[in-house]
Amino acid sequence: MDNLAQHVGEKIKFFRKENGWTQSVLAEKMSTSKQTISKYEKGIIKVNQDTIFKLADIFGVSIDSFFPPIIEEIPTTSPVQAIYDQLTPPRQGKALAYLEKQLLEQKNENIV
Repeated sequence: MDNLAQHVGEKIKFFRKENGWTQSVLAEKMSTSKQTISKYEKGIIKVNQDTIFKLADIFGVSIDSFFPPIIEEIPTTSPVQAIYDQLTPPRQGKALAYLEKQLLEQKNENIV
């Protein structure tokens, strides 16, 4: 079973129940069968684009409501921090001293 089809199916079921409709009522509004609605809700068959538009219109929701949110992976640490964390304490000290020197040079360049 396709994860997206299953997610879309769960959303169809959620919106149907939120409206207090049975599968038969939704099927009538969609001009399809109760069995088709059941298969959509279980993710057995994929809902095509036209059907998604029709469902969004019937439920009064956006098309995006049927899809999972897009989650962008945001790194929890910077690349510099990730490397620093892998160093032994003596090497961390050397790295920190070097970075402080670079920062001081940069500040001095900006003064001139």
